This record gives sequence, structure tokens and C-alpha cells, in this order.
Amino acid sequence: MMKIGYLGPKGSFTYSAATRYFKQGTFLSYDSLIDLIDAQLEKEITYAMVPIENTIEGSVLPTLDHVYETLPSIQGEIVLPIRQQLMVHPTQQANWRNITKICSHPQALAQSQLFLRANFPKVEIEQVGSTAQGAQQVATHPEECLGAIGSKEAANE
Repeated sequence: MMKIGYLGPKGSFTYSAATRYFKQGTFLSYDSLIDLIDAQLEKEITYAMVPIENTIEGSVLPTLDHVYETLPSIQGEIVLPIRQQLMVHPTQQANWRNITKICSHPQALAQSQLFLRANFPKVEIEQVGSTAQGAQQVATHPEECLGAIGSKEAANE
């Protein structure tokens, strides 16, 4: 069976891209782009789904840097429409305007910067490894009024 690696936990945008591009297979999560690409080069996985570019922020430089250094074979492309969501824990829905910290991947934070500046100018911003990791922080701290920027899939995980 085909093994497909993707960046971040289940619910990340690369997970969504991987499951849409490859209809079946074993999907394996990786915490870093380097680990993911290296796993493909070492043939631990058949394919690695990585972000290359987005229309707002342009090239995803960490991916391009590692691709340039290792020269893996690029097999295909998927265009995935990205719609960022602001997530809070269900117990904090009534308090969402009082968010104390927003967690997400740097790319998602950059894509949402105008919204964040307009609505949460003084809120602490924390960069994490993936949008799904930000959603996990919200899920595991229901007592705190935390926010995360990410996909609907991440919110449901």
C-alpha cells in the first residue's frame, strides 16, 4: 500500500491536500518539512505532500530551500483553496472577542494579518508548527480563551 506523508497533524492543510490528491493509502503525519522530505528521500514513504506556494504570501521558502538542497522528484500538483477560520473552544464561544492569545502557523498568520490587526490588535500571537497544532492548543485548553487560525477540518479534529 502507498504511504503518503504530510506536514502537521490530521486536519492540517497538507493533510487535506494529501487526502484529496491521493484517494487511498496510508497517511503519515510529520512535524517538520525537513523530516517529511527526508522520509520520502529515504523511501520510508512513497510520496510527500508539501506546500510550495500560496497566492497571498507567495513561495513557502522552507519547502523550496529543502527541495533545492535535496532535489527530490516532483510528481504532481494540487491547487487547494485555502479558507482560514478563527477557532475558539466551544466553551469560550460567548467570549470570543476576549481572546488572550491566537496560535497558528506563520503562513496562516500572515494570510490573516489584516483581520487580526483590525479585530485583535493587542492580542498575543504565537507561531506554531501547523494550523492544526494551533487548533489542538485550543482544544486542550478549554479553560483559556485561546484562538487559532486554521481550516474547518482542523476545528473538527
